Amino acid sequence: MSEFAGLLRSRVEVWQQTPDRLDTGLVSDTWVRVGSYRAHIEAEGAGKAVEGMSLSSLPRYRVLLRNVGSFQVDQRVRWGDRVLAVRQIVISPSASDRVTLHCEELRP
Repeated sequence: MSEFAGLLRSRVEVWQQTPDRLDTGLVSDTWVRVGSYRAHIEAEGAGKAVEGMSLSSLPRYRVLLRNVGSFQVDQRVRWGDRVLAVRQIVISPSASDRVTLHCEELRP
């Protein structure tokens, strides 16, 4: 466990969009902070396999956290001045105490 704890050197915040609707029936764009966590962040690369053979690709990252929250796809991870969209969540059966969020950086 100590090796895992030593990896968590970055501080991230997880945000979730509120399900509130406006009087007009539209969904609000209000984001609420779910929590602040220690994390290990790695770039996933920028090769053609990662880009899905597209001409334009947003940077992708793996965010490793302790499995202490209820993480969901389409939440946002704020890492410094970067905003990442959670695209996939992986919990390994052999290491259920940690969760990996596969994220894509959003353009400002």
